[in-house]
Amino acid sequence: GGSAEAAAEAFAGGQVDAFIGFSEHLHPMLRRAGRDFTIKLALAPLGTGSRPIVFVDALVLRRDCDRACAAAARAFATHLNQPETHAWITMAQDAGPRAIPRYLMPATLSAYRQPALAADPYYPRILSAVEGAIPFPIRGIVSNWEAARLRLDSLLAR
Repeated sequence: GGSAEAAAEAFAGGQVDAFIGFSEHLHPMLRRAGRDFTIKLALAPLGTGSRPIVFVDALVLRRDCDRACAAAARAFATHLNQPETHAWITMAQDAGPRAIPRYLMPATLSAYRQPALAADPYYPRILSAVEGAIPFPIRGIVSNWEAARLRLDSLLAR
């Protein structure tokens, strides 16, 4: 058992040699180990082709969203998708100049060209991982995950 954050902390503390997780797990690792801690990033082998699969978030409108709601949602989405907004959020600029970046993956490739992200030791590697990526397929996701879980359980039971 245990949480992903606990596993990230164990990795940063030298208690384990490897960690598989999302980019945002870099934050607790660097918080625990310090900014000088060196982490080597590699893509998890998801998918069957040469294009990596990434998990992406989406903004959605609720069903009963009227015109005013839709206009406000569009304004929010426009603001959120600005490269400068992505840089402000991902680099934790709201938390002060010494803050450790959050290492969220920006939803727009243009965000990676922002000076703070371009100068960061990890964001250029994250960019190289997501360029040409395809989103994780959601059609049939529940049944696919259940089939994968059952297969894993049978393999681990051997």
